[in-house]
Amino acid sequence: MKELKKKEAKTTHKRTITLKTITKNKTYKITALILSIIFMFNLDAIVDHFFHPEISYFNEEHIIVGCATGLFGIAFLIIVYFFFYYQLKFEDELFRAVLNNAPITIFATDSHGVFTLSEGKGLERVGLKPGDNVGVSALDLYNFLPFVEKTGKVTNGKDVISRALAGESVTAFSLLFGVHFENHIGPLLDKKGNIAGIVGVATDITERKLAEEALRESEEKYRNLVENLGKEYFFYRHNRYGVFTYVSNSMTEMLGYSVQEFLTHHTEYHTNNPINKGAVRHTELSILGQQQSPYEVEVYHKDKSIIWLEVTEIPLFNYNGEVYTIEGIAKNITERKLAEEELRESEEKYRKLVEFSPDALLIHIDGIIQFVNKASVKLFDADSKDNLIGKEVINFVHPDYRKIVRQRIGKIIDEKVEVPMIEEKLVTLKGVVFDAEVTAIPIGLMGRNGVQVIARDITERKRAEETIRKNNQLIQNIIDYSPSLIYVLDTEGRFNLVNIKFEKLFNIKRENIIGKTREPFMPKEIIKFHTSNDLEVINSKQAMYFEEENLEPDGKHSYLSQKFPLFDSSENVYAVGGISTDITERKKAEEELQHVHDQLQEAQRITHGGSWEADFVSGKLVWSDEMYRIYGVDRESFGHTREALLELIHPDDRHILLDSFQRIFSGKQNLISHQFRIIHPDGSIHFVESSNKAYFDSSGKPVRVIGATQDITERKKSEEEIKESKNQLEKLYKRLNDIRENERADISREIHDELGQSLTALKMDLNWTKENLTDKMLAAKKFNGMIDIVSETIKKIQKISAALRPGMLDDLGLIPAVQWYGQEFEERSGLKCNFDLKELPALNSQINLTLFRIFQEGLTNIIRHANAKSIDVKLYPSSGNIILKITDDGIGMEQEKINSKESLGLLGMKERIKQFNGSLEVISSENSGTGLIVSIPIIN
Repeated sequence: MKELKKKEAKTTHKRTITLKTITKNKTYKITALILSIIFMFNLDAIVDHFFHPEISYFNEEHIIVGCATGLFGIAFLIIVYFFFYYQLKFEDELFRAVLNNAPITIFATDSHGVFTLSEGKGLERVGLKPGDNVGVSALDLYNFLPFVEKTGKVTNGKDVISRALAGESVTAFSLLFGVHFENHIGPLLDKKGNIAGIVGVATDITERKLAEEALRESEEKYRNLVENLGKEYFFYRHNRYGVFTYVSNSMTEMLGYSVQEFLTHHTEYHTNNPINKGAVRHTELSILGQQQSPYEVEVYHKDKSIIWLEVTEIPLFNYNGEVYTIEGIAKNITERKLAEEELRESEEKYRKLVEFSPDALLIHIDGIIQFVNKASVKLFDADSKDNLIGKEVINFVHPDYRKIVRQRIGKIIDEKVEVPMIEEKLVTLKGVVFDAEVTAIPIGLMGRNGVQVIARDITERKRAEETIRKNNQLIQNIIDYSPSLIYVLDTEGRFNLVNIKFEKLFNIKRENIIGKTREPFMPKEIIKFHTSNDLEVINSKQAMYFEEENLEPDGKHSYLSQKFPLFDSSENVYAVGGISTDITERKKAEEELQHVHDQLQEAQRITHGGSWEADFVSGKLVWSDEMYRIYGVDRESFGHTREALLELIHPDDRHILLDSFQRIFSGKQNLISHQFRIIHPDGSIHFVESSNKAYFDSSGKPVRVIGATQDITERKKSEEEIKESKNQLEKLYKRLNDIRENERADISREIHDELGQSLTALKMDLNWTKENLTDKMLAAKKFNGMIDIVSETIKKIQKISAALRPGMLDDLGLIPAVQWYGQEFEERSGLKCNFDLKELPALNSQINLTLFRIFQEGLTNIIRHANAKSIDVKLYPSSGNIILKITDDGIGMEQEKINSKESLGLLGMKERIKQFNGSLEVISSENSGTGLIVSIPIIN
């Protein structure tokens, strides 16, 4: 490129010199004039005169011919002149057009280095115009401008100009105002060969420099790429004689050889595979300059294993069009070759698989069957393949499915796409209809578009699927209608399955649960507990039971959850299944049962009753806890045998137990109750009652006895107390009867003495009035007297009635009745009564009467026994009870008298309040007064 530009510059300069020589040289002009004069004379005359002197040269004929010839010669010279003139002018203008448009600058200096010429388009790139540098010293202008020679030597412009003025031709590169120039500078010689100055051509090579930089970067990247090829590639280079000159380092990683080993012995690494001979031919053709497609070779790895390479070689040409080197890249295709071999084997297997496939495979073109396998013959009940090939495929499709099959075939042919598998009904050659699963894909056969069909008889499968569907539906129904919660969660805690019970419990549709976690419908603390249990199952890979809780609208419910892991084909847990049964009621029942058991234990403790079992087969005796307390022994120290039991029974009563066992063994009796005495280790005697039931085997032999034993020591004491109490009640009844008879006697006396007298007087007055009615004044006086008698009688009747049952108690209630009676009591007894009566809730009339009678009895006892001066009466509600408190400041009572069974007054009060579950408390001490406190529950 550089030499070409240099030649072009020299040729252009030479043409310019020639043009100027032709147009300005005096020799050229004189020569042209002489030739014109010569041609003015007849050349023929000259020749005749030269060879025939006798012929006169200047005769008329010769002059005319000579003038004509001369004029013709002059005209010819003029034409030649203008032809060369315009031709050279055109070339000069062309040269200047090139000079002004090409990125070059032509310059020249005199012998002192002062510019005499400066022209060219390149000046504009640095902001100058042609001629701007003329008259300027190049030595000064380029003094400090760096120049770089081809050798890489760095110098300055002054040095380059000086060397050119000294006769040296210099090629150097410079950078001026961002523009790169390639400068060819040499001496300019005059006619004598002396140096008259310098001449130079500066070519703008900025774009070339950028291209070279880009090329350098590209070559650097290429070099890095080659040097850093992965283990699947390596790059190499060899000359036209097959001698390797370079190989990348990745070869070592691929083949195991060092770079030097490969460069020296690479041909030795080829295997004996015939394919390698073709590789040699490929290389020979590449050396001849023919571009070759990639080819394969088989070589040995250093460890003697086989490596397959895919080689691509590219011939590189010099300027003469000759191949000077071959560059190649080798790709490791061993895995691909293995895959291809596997594919070939697979294709062979596929061919056999197609032929021997249990599924029918057929190919049809334009609806006509072209190929079938053995399974097709069997599927369509044909005798041979020939019975099917050539037939229309649509004839084997049930009429109900032909429309959709035609649409599928059209889609496959038009769009060349596989259609989804469908289930359809097909028909055999004998007309038998069956269910089939059909897949169809496009296929090319014999240069035509066809359809490959795979059909499988699924009649049995459909039956099995229907059976499975029914079974699954049955299972789903069992799951859905199970009273338990049934669910499946994946290992991330998302639901995969829930049953209807689950939906109803949490009021969430199944589709809104699947794929979700527990967060939307469970509290965090419950979720944490459930999740912890799930993880325990996942980690242990075992089914486990847990007692869990759920928060439901009616409160917390307890569930017994059986959780179990679900495994995938790799035995990894992919989900956790759960069956949770609501045991809230059972828990309550268990708690109630435990409560009953505790109550039974407590009842046994309270009633001093225990249970026991005697096993006649093993000879063991089992007692409840209370039995040990009843017999006063420790569980550890007791022998739990019949002999040990007999040791605890009073010697005089042992026959009772032995007789009962004898009756059981004789089969005479299976239910026995008896009482006997036992002796505690401390020597104390206790009474027990035992009820036993015997159980017999099929032969009638007793095998065990279950019994209940109760400590009746207290009952025995109570029986004695009851006898005593009966005596007390008899005395109380006698006293109450005496009181009732006395009250009747008093009432009878009141009626007889008071009412009888009043009524007798009233009768007498009425008789008198009847006889003396004429005397009005006297009659009026009598009537007034009778009215007074009637009034007094009424008062006496009211007094008697109040004594029997105050009407105020029923009409106004307990508090007014107590106040009235207290006031009456004050008037009769002279004792001061202080009342503190609070408002009471509505009470049963019987309670009112009972409290009133106790109040009466209390005041009566005070006036009889207390010798008191004042009485405090309080009546108020407290903690669900009515409290009546009567306190006096009398002489008090001794505690023995209070507890005495002879205190019939107090005993009567207790009997009155007993029917209302009330209580009576007497607080008294000698000379400190007495307090009577009665409490009756309001609930009565």
